[in-house]
Amino acid sequence: MAIETHKWEQVDELASQFEERFGYKPTWFGSVDEVYAKLEESLKTGTPTLMKQDPEVWL
Repeated sequence: MAIETHKWEQVDELASQFEERFGYKPTWFGSVDEVYAKLEESLKTGTPTLMKQDPEVWL
């Protein structure tokens, strides 16, 4: 089992920044570190790597 280096609170903060920058709430799945990395990459590059949330779809 891998040790997670980030916390979901950190993901929530980046997700809030992502939403502010790209104008939508991102959808994600995976480990906390994977999600954190995708959000961080999106914010650094300016290219969103996560899709919009679709209220019709439940994961």
